Amino acid sequence: MLSVLMPSKFWCATLLLCGMCQVANAGMMLDGITSNYSDYATQSQFDSSGQFTEGGSGTLIASDWVLTVGHIGNVSGFRVRGTGPTYGVSQIIRNPTFLSNGSDLNYGHDVALVKLNTSVVGIGPATLYRGNNEIGLTASFTGFGVGGVGSNGVGNLPGIHRAGTNAIDGFYDFANGTGGQVGINDAALLVDFDAPSGFGAPGEFNTLNGIGSSASPTALEYHLASGDSGGGLFIFADGQWQLAGINSGVDSQFGENGSGSTNLFGYGAISVFTRVSSYQGFIDGVTAVPEPSSVLLATVAGSLFIIRARRHRKLRESVSMQS
Repeated sequence: MLSVLMPSKFWCATLLLCGMCQVANAGMMLDGITSNYSDYATQSQFDSSGQFTEGGSGTLIASDWVLTVGHIGNVSGFRVRGTGPTYGVSQIIRNPTFLSNGSDLNYGHDVALVKLNTSVVGIGPATLYRGNNEIGLTASFTGFGVGGVGSNGVGNLPGIHRAGTNAIDGFYDFANGTGGQVGINDAALLVDFDAPSGFGAPGEFNTLNGIGSSASPTALEYHLASGDSGGGLFIFADGQWQLAGINSGVDSQFGENGSGSTNLFGYGAISVFTRVSSYQGFIDGVTAVPEPSSVLLATVAGSLFIIRARRHRKLRESVSMQS
């Protein structure tokens, strides 16, 4: 297992938080195809995605619970897909270990649950990914942040619902804010922002090549935007799209677009996602996911087994008596 030292600071992908981390000012797309990202956001795997009224993103994981990041601000409303009715917020529950040291976002555990006043109607919640096979998969992730392109760095495209793809390159552990290692405790997922041909030398922006990252971008290679924080990263597993990550931040060590350029968050930057499967205990403990109906179904199934076993026993006894 290769250890990779990370910088002492990464940039949160939100406009809501001041003083805790430096705000990323652009979310990056491949040059020349920016309209494709808003088109891709209309796909069904993002039906449970939404935007808070004050900014920032989240994913509906139960009829009245939204999964987001711990560094989200004091939000008061949530709109699925950023449109339609606004559902009021009654409570924000952050992971107990988030900012346990007092202020440093680099200690990780960047996850929170937002309780809605009323249940969302007509929208199915996202399914949580509970496995451990994310590495190497092409993920789809989304948010409502501002936009830009990899060659120019910081962008000024308006904040709308966009989505893109990227290959999951590795795990990351924050190691109490001291740099951390890839593959230890696996609290986060990492992707890098690869450039298409014609931008830089071959492999110049393949920042995570040390842990097996490919230098080739996906068709809709994407990198987190300001305002994307709390949005969802989805993978296709067991025949369905499942929520595997939460948009958390950007690695500032690779914030420059290649060697010598001052374009921040261009090609070569790293996006950081809180890993959902690493916090399923916290999520389940707050929201009772899986839903009580699933538990009831399991109980009923068990009862049917007991009834069937008793019937079989009575039949055997009857046959025995007749013989």
